[in-house]
Amino acid sequence: MQIHKVKKYNAGYPKREETLKNPNLLKNAPDRWKALLASGTILSSVILASCGINSPQDLWNKIKPTPTPPLIEGVVISIPYYYIDEEAIDIIVDEFKAYGIMFDSENTKRVVAELPVDVKSIGDSMEFEYYTLTSEFIVDGTSEDLSISFEFISKEDFSKWAGQDNMYPYYSTTFLRGFLEDGKFNTKNDEIVLAFYSKHTNVDNMEKDLRKQVRDFIQMLEYQGVI
Repeated sequence: MQIHKVKKYNAGYPKREETLKNPNLLKNAPDRWKALLASGTILSSVILASCGINSPQDLWNKIKPTPTPPLIEGVVISIPYYYIDEEAIDIIVDEFKAYGIMFDSENTKRVVAELPVDVKSIGDSMEFEYYTLTSEFIVDGTSEDLSISFEFISKEDFSKWAGQDNMYPYYSTTFLRGFLEDGKFNTKNDEIVLAFYSKHTNVDNMEKDLRKQVRDFIQMLEYQGVI
């Protein structure tokens, strides 16, 4: 089996033909950007033209979220939700900040660490087989004062490692707990890179658990004398 390096997804604008067929390609814009659509502050005439529309408001009407499904005979339809990187990073940085620890999520750095590839579960058990690959990636946040960084492992990240997207978060939680020693990446130059990931698909539980992961790491770093 040939193993290839894991590369982060580099976002780009969809082609005109793709956007005309499906304007919802822009629906995954971060929430903090969506409020700007009506004013047009982040949309150029080139983007609007590629969508075949005349104004930012027309675009927003096309991509606004679909209403939550109504109750059906007393049953609520639960739709799984997954954090995109920006959402999770904001929560992690905010929780660290509450304890006086500042992280920069803009000016980050590259690290070399062991990453899992071709992750597969063995039957119905919670055991896995996989390969490891030493690869370079850009972390999501860095604290220069403490010389530590963090990386949020999103559904997209893990799906690339596993080659499928149906393992997140149920199988991935068990796998990552075993793969990440003390919740940290094994880095080439011994940098401290903390790893965070979602264990739920319910929005309320996701945020509570993510903030708890941050607090647990703070306690661990205090115990180890890092802070």
